[in-house]
Amino acid sequence: MFLLMALSLTKYYYKIGNGESAREFWFQTPPMIGPDVPYKFGIIGDMGQTYNSLSTLEHYMESGAQSVLFLGDLSYADRYQYNDVGIRWDSWGRFVERSTAYQPWIWSAGNHEIEYMPYMACICSVISSYSPFVKYTPQYQWLKDELKRVDREKTPWLIVLMHVPIYNSNEAHFMEGESMRTVFEELFIHHKVDVIFAGHVHAYERSHRISNIRYNISSGERYPFQTNQLPFTSPLEMEIKKV
Repeated sequence: MFLLMALSLTKYYYKIGNGESAREFWFQTPPMIGPDVPYKFGIIGDMGQTYNSLSTLEHYMESGAQSVLFLGDLSYADRYQYNDVGIRWDSWGRFVERSTAYQPWIWSAGNHEIEYMPYMACICSVISSYSPFVKYTPQYQWLKDELKRVDREKTPWLIVLMHVPIYNSNEAHFMEGESMRTVFEELFIHHKVDVIFAGHVHAYERSHRISNIRYNISSGERYPFQTNQLPFTSPLEMEIKKV
């Protein structure tokens, strides 16, 4: 415990490169875990590297947030071929370096990363829409075990990140997340997940606390129901007020 207390909110410096070309950066460790400890983070998805991307990044940096939860689709380098793929990744890396060199960005894979990052279900509450996820797959078992270990006294907020939303009203992406919903939604509800953030649809949308786990072939309850016991779902950023 003494070691953890000594390391919290501590600034560390590091260098990349050798000799005169070396560059120095720094990062600060997060505060000690506690239900009343303030911590501000940003949520970004489908960023790319355009003028709008720059506006998004600058807006985040001006907010004073301490980390980013990224919802997939980073550089859109998969739209290019051969050597240009690497060039686009390099240019995107330089673009976000002003933040990623100093703060943690926690990633989830999107469809534009699937050929380059096929499995990224390795951070607590971050799941991959494009890796195997049905029951008994490594991702499913990992999430099931991880949710069990969450101590809600120490960590009152439980958030899930994914790329494809399990609910959305965009006709171009109609029911695209349905197969993942049928597998994971019951887990989310059982463990009282507070919020689900997703990207993919390139539009702001948020829903009530809804679920469709009652539905089966004979129940006739084919529409999602609403209750405060369920998680919020949102394809983009939303204001969270815990009650």
